[in-house]
Amino acid sequence: MRIKGIIILLVSFILLLAGIITISVIIKNNQTLDYIYISKFPDKREYYVGENLNLNGIVVTGVLKNKKTIPINLEECEISNFDNSISIKGLRIYIKYQDKECNFGVNINELPKPVASLISIELIESPKTSYKVNESLDTEDGYLLLTFSDNTTQRKVLFNKYVYGFPNPNNTPGTYTLQVKYTENGITCETSYDITVTE
Repeated sequence: MRIKGIIILLVSFILLLAGIITISVIIKNNQTLDYIYISKFPDKREYYVGENLNLNGIVVTGVLKNKKTIPINLEECEISNFDNSISIKGLRIYIKYQDKECNFGVNINELPKPVASLISIELIESPKTSYKVNESLDTEDGYLLLTFSDNTTQRKVLFNKYVYGFPNPNNTPGTYTLQVKYTENGITCETSYDITVTE
């Protein structure tokens, strides 16, 4: 009877131990990471060639087998596939935590071309320079040559609105210097030319 009782106790202990192990496995499985995802995208997703990856604002979340969520520390993740050497649209950036992975897209854009600034203007074709009293300003045949900081030039029609200092039609005859002012992208350059007014 004593041996039989010991056997019963031993069997009961084994069954209890098996049950504890089973429960432990279930709990462990429920706490196992199922997948990760990006719950908030980074603030910056548009880049120029040469810029470094900026993950400020990103939030990565993990989902357990029991559907509970946990925050993922980005410092414990492996970030890959970022390439800032060439222009690429829709480049996928991969975030790996343990054996789980998620990704998001960014655009790598070409560097904008610098805007050349205006540095000088020159009157290359003169407009009308001889007037009679009571005649109005006439710049129809005048052309300007614009020179820019990148050494390019541009031919520009001289319009009346660029010319200042024309005498009133009833002014006395004489020689007058007219100022030419042209503004582009906030930069104003000037030149001048003389006219003669006669009776």
